[in-house]
Amino acid sequence: MQKQFEKFVCVRLTKLNGVDVNLFQFDYFMTWCAFFLNEHGHVYARYGLRKPTKNQDESLMSKAGLQAVMTSVLETHKAQSNKKPPPTKRLLAESLKKMPADMSSGKKCIQCHHVYEYGQNDLAEHFRKGYPEQPPPESIGLTLDIDLANVVQAVVPNGQAAKAGIQAGDRLLTING
Repeated sequence: MQKQFEKFVCVRLTKLNGVDVNLFQFDYFMTWCAFFLNEHGHVYARYGLRKPTKNQDESLMSKAGLQAVMTSVLETHKAQSNKKPPPTKRLLAESLKKMPADMSSGKKCIQCHHVYEYGQNDLAEHFRKGYPEQPPPESIGLTLDIDLANVVQAVVPNGQAAKAGIQAGDRLLTING
């Protein structure tokens, strides 16, 4: 896994001051999340998911799952390194209308959960335009393999995933386009 990490430029965000929240869409209550993007800002993948139950934050993630995503991203990057994201209006965390003055001025750290708490109204229109909150896969009737990240482990009969034709063993490549 170390050799794989060496192929990436790793950046750790510890606060969201100055960050374009239109680019970094994820569950803002995650304990940990990884984004894989190229230098143009095109997001290849996100890794990290949590169950909406207490003390289950990391039960849907594994080192093997992260490694599988990294392998997939490296393959995708070979084919799409020049791909650019569609043009969007930058939305900085500190510009959210309800962000308190001490945070919007940069005097206080903006954390991920603050973006959700103070940005619900600002982000609601954006979410409707194609970036809905990420519900757990079980909510549509499927379970993903933790170590293979995008491989369907099980499908609930008559659930939404089954009605869409998704079957156990399928590999999910894209969602909503």
